[in-house]
Amino acid sequence: EFSNNANGWAVADNENSLLAVTGGEYVFEHRRTESSWLTYKPVKTYTDGMDYELETKIRHLDGIENNGIGVIFGRKDNDNQFEFMISANGYYMIKQLRGGERTYIADWTKLSSMKLGNYQYNTLKLVCKEGNWTFYINGYFLLTTPAQAWSDKQVGFVVYKNQKIGVDYFTMKQILPTQYVNNNTNNNNQNQVYTNTEPIIKVYEPQSSRGYNVVKTKSVRVAGKAIDPDGIYELKINGADTKFMADGYFSAEVPLAPGQNTITIVAVDTRRKSSTKTIVVSSEVENIVVVNQNQNQNQNQNQNPEFDFKQQKRLALVIGNSQYTNGGQLSNPVNDARAMKTALEQLGFTVLKFENCTQKDMRRAMDQFGEQLPAYDVGMFFYAGHGIAVDGNNYLVPTDATLKTKNDVEYDCVDAGRVLSKMEASKVKTNIVILDACRDNPFERSWSRSTAGKGLAFMNAPSGSFVAYATSPGMTASDGIGANGLYTAALLEQLLIPNLTIEQVFKNVRTTVKQKSGGKQVPWESTSLEGTFKFK
Repeated sequence: EFSNNANGWAVADNENSLLAVTGGEYVFEHRRTESSWLTYKPVKTYTDGMDYELETKIRHLDGIENNGIGVIFGRKDNDNQFEFMISANGYYMIKQLRGGERTYIADWTKLSSMKLGNYQYNTLKLVCKEGNWTFYINGYFLLTTPAQAWSDKQVGFVVYKNQKIGVDYFTMKQILPTQYVNNNTNNNNQNQVYTNTEPIIKVYEPQSSRGYNVVKTKSVRVAGKAIDPDGIYELKINGADTKFMADGYFSAEVPLAPGQNTITIVAVDTRRKSSTKTIVVSSEVENIVVVNQNQNQNQNQNQNPEFDFKQQKRLALVIGNSQYTNGGQLSNPVNDARAMKTALEQLGFTVLKFENCTQKDMRRAMDQFGEQLPAYDVGMFFYAGHGIAVDGNNYLVPTDATLKTKNDVEYDCVDAGRVLSKMEASKVKTNIVILDACRDNPFERSWSRSTAGKGLAFMNAPSGSFVAYATSPGMTASDGIGANGLYTAALLEQLLIPNLTIEQVFKNVRTTVKQKSGGKQVPWESTSLEGTFKFK
């Protein structure tokens, strides 16, 4: 903490930078309009392979809000340096610099729990435990990824392009191993061996009460806290992965069936010790349609009898993968995901957006989507990135896929049918799947025996669903030369046009893409929808 400078952080005041310990903060200003500026110092206690926590609380004081500020660790002349950064307009990013080249662990991603604007503190935390890094902002879980050793034992701060920040504190501490000896003089120097206890699960919602509360609802909010000295690794409610904060707080909307519902919460700590808590909720589920009896009959005839668009609940899962560790970089999928999220929110969708997902991240995202979907009327899945068809099955390629041989695809990728099965199980009547994932297979050249054909294979649309492909089966699609891919750019234009049926939207997209590609790319759809659906 910076009530003084007992830890010897750098201080300076010149044309390039200001570094000062003042007012209980470490103030760091980069006074140039280009590049970034760093300050760092050695950590004497760090050794490769140890478990540790790194945490800092910082705020943006001045400068352009969409430029980055944050913490760095492992610096050695851009060789294996890591940056965990935020911006004052609510985005975060995690990247590695190696040999002057950058690799994104997480590209810039919007985070709703971040505090925006100048003078608002945000807490950044990294936990390294048992070979994994887990990142948090303000206690909100971001992601888990394999940990890497530091090439230099340095930690510090970075600001980009004429930024000024204030640091409230910076801490780094070792996490003790599973077995350790505590020689405390208060217990006559007897050795105390650490024991791994089960997590404690506390449920705050729904609150239990005597008697009965009869509530007509399709779902219930389940909230509480999982407590364990080792930290929580995983939390599931009724078998579905549930997001939780660094201090163990969790909440989720759980769908209910009529009558008695059993809700099971399972918490697993970082040393794989688990505990279970079960609650029972009695519910009456009823769909209520309110009709204005005095409404003019002619007005009723002019309305679509199948949908009330204002009350229709819509949920979308959007994934964009651009930064592939082994499969090259794609220019547009992350841009496509961000633009699609913005458009869908204008159309009344609740959007779950994920970027540059590992296989584990993609599966968790789909599970979260499937968990929430039964409480909605419309489900939609949009994916942009690499996709591969092997033996007639379509696979979406996560950013950490290696795929040295064709046989690796099944184990390293995510079957596109996974999200279809989530939709089918939800019993939602209208489901939409859009796959802008037909680019050339970047791994195929290294395979001893390549797949037959290119692009994705045809999938039958389950009852009540609409499946759209960026190009026809067996063909490849363009990544585009603008901010968005050719297919997604055309789709974004059509989605916001009022009163088009979904079939008209994709027919117009097909015409646009075919014209702009000179006939080389022709989008394709498969549908089993019943009734009429309009985006707007």
